[in-house]
Amino acid sequence: MEQPSATLQQIHTHDTGSSAMVMKDGENGPLLEYEIVNTDCSTNTGAPEAGIEFKDIDNVFDFYKQYAYSVGFPAKKRNSRKDDDGVLHYVTFTCSREGQRMSGTRGTLRSQPTTQTDCKAQILASLDDHGYWRINTVYLDHNHKCSPTKSRLYRCHRELSATVKRRLEVNDVAGIPLHKSFNSVVVQAGGYENMTFVEKDCRNYIEKFRRLSLGEGDAAAIQSYFIDMQARDKYEVNKISLGLLRLGRPPYLQEPNAGRGPGVGPPTLKSESLQI
Repeated sequence: MEQPSATLQQIHTHDTGSSAMVMKDGENGPLLEYEIVNTDCSTNTGAPEAGIEFKDIDNVFDFYKQYAYSVGFPAKKRNSRKDDDGVLHYVTFTCSREGQRMSGTRGTLRSQPTTQTDCKAQILASLDDHGYWRINTVYLDHNHKCSPTKSRLYRCHRELSATVKRRLEVNDVAGIPLHKSFNSVVVQAGGYENMTFVEKDCRNYIEKFRRLSLGEGDAAAIQSYFIDMQARDKYEVNKISLGLLRLGRPPYLQEPNAGRGPGVGPPTLKSESLQI
């Protein structure tokens, strides 16, 4: 197992005795801030310990994810439990390789590879009487190899910063291809090893950005485009209608005089509303 390279920094301390701790992987990597309410435990190594208390459950998960990044394994929330009043009281965070995949077939010569190794590494936290979240149980041993150099590739550690998102949006509006925008970010970060996301994350974000950017004016422009295109090329419109039917959507346009011969009446809209 590779040795974790994370360092722990205390960024400020309150008069009440609580302190906010930040763990950072070298000079790059994700930076998560979390508030530790109880500092009686020795947290110099950044490893989870029983007795550490946090302000809320999000702080607990950020703390465990930052530790997971430094050691080199993916983390996730395994399960949670509420009391009779519906208030969350118990949460378990584990290594993402916990559990075992059960195969539905028997006697196969070549089984499908899986990342699940029944890893037991986990922490259990509960809500105390003062409203703080306390780590009660800690198990840090893994039954698989951990690699800090691969932490940036795990889904739980990948995240686009606000600056990168804004750059992708501006470049997309300007017509710059996505791969060029991604390469410029890589150069600015100093190499792929310093990236906290991959090109697929950028592509997913831009696709979401494009969907959300489609407003009323764009819908009207698309409607006008379809009407004009139908008048010019009926074959292209039929291809689009067929594609929409295969996707389970009705075609937008229809010729009421179809089958009566060409030139008998103009094309009309099948529906007055266009839903995107």
